[in-house]
Order: sequence, then structure tokens, then C-alpha cells
Amino acid sequence: MASALQSSLVFSGAGLLLGAVKLVYSFFPLFNITDLLVFGVGALLLVRRFPVNFLVAALILSLPATAMSLYFVSGLGMERISSGVGTGWLVSAIAIPISALIGSWFGARRPALR
Repeated sequence: MASALQSSLVFSGAGLLLGAVKLVYSFFPLFNITDLLVFGVGALLLVRRFPVNFLVAALILSLPATAMSLYFVSGLGMERISSGVGTGWLVSAIAIPISALIGSWFGARRPALR
């Protein structure tokens, strides 16, 4: 059984890694669907490997990428987003925490991986 500090460090590192991966695939079409898959499956696998509270796991895992998405949304401003520019980043800021929460919830319901 991993300690809470070790688990939170693993989830923080994975969140930073997934945030960097998000920067790469954000240049391709359908990156919001990729957000759902990457963060949902990532949360599911990490919670199964390191059994912790699924709410905390989803928060720690999705925080870096959500902060990056909100940074781009705030940089664009509401007038440009309301005209259609950057709406993908706004959808990402909503979809990433939800998909991480769903993935960690499903991962918490399964037996832990060894």
C-alpha cells in the first residue's frame, strides 16, 4: 500500500505530464474528445494502481491541465470566445475535471492493480 504522500506525488507528476501531452494534441482536430479519453483513462489507471480517495485523485490529476486551459481562456477574453475563437479551450476547462472524476470513480470501484 502506497503512502498518501507518495500517491499525491505520483498524481501530481502524472497531472503535469498529461498537461504537457495536452499541449501537443491541442493542435490537432477533435482535441476535446481526446481530453475525455486521455484524462478519463489516465485517472482510471492511476486510481486502480494507487488506491486513494477518487475526488482528491481527480482534483490533483486535472489541476495542471485545467489551469492551463483557463489561462488560455482568460488570455483570449470573453469577446473573442463569444465570437467562436477559443471555445475548445473553454470546453477543455470543463471536460478535463469531469472526465478525470468519472475515470477515477470507475477506477475506485475496481480492485487495485499490483
